[in-house]
Amino acid sequence: GVEAPVSPLLRGEALAASKVRQSKDVCLIIKAMGKYEASAEVQEAGCASLRGLTAKRDGQDPNILTIGAKGGIEAVVRAMGAEEAGAALQENGCASLGNLAANAANQVAIAEQGGVEAVVAAMRAEEFQSIPGLQETGCLALGCLALDSKANAETIE
Repeated sequence: GVEAPVSPLLRGEALAASKVRQSKDVCLIIKAMGKYEASAEVQEAGCASLRGLTAKRDGQDPNILTIGAKGGIEAVVRAMGAEEAGAALQENGCASLGNLAANAANQVAIAEQGGVEAVVAAMRAEEFQSIPGLQETGCLALGCLALDSKANAETIE
């Protein structure tokens, strides 16, 4: 079909966000997050989907391994660092990073890519300090990141 001349990019973002929300394909989610870096809607949908797909917190889960290997950690950290990143994105980003930390290699990658700092920044941001769900999720993420990782525990301190 022919795209309407009025904001095809916005239509593309909305469609991408919708597809990301419904997808169980971690590679598709990560690609969409990369393609629509400036779209808070796509970034939020991506973090929420990655959170759901890693909820088992099993370090050998194929989703956790694939997300770690295919740039998913970087995508989440980048999304959390965006100026327009709202509370839902931050909470889902914290949860995703905490879940991904179930794998030791991901724990290292999360630290190397600024994930520990991203979680702490989300928790410290004035506009998010009064949001219990985000604070709780951030605490859980930091706990997962510190578990069996002296280096991460020291960074968190």
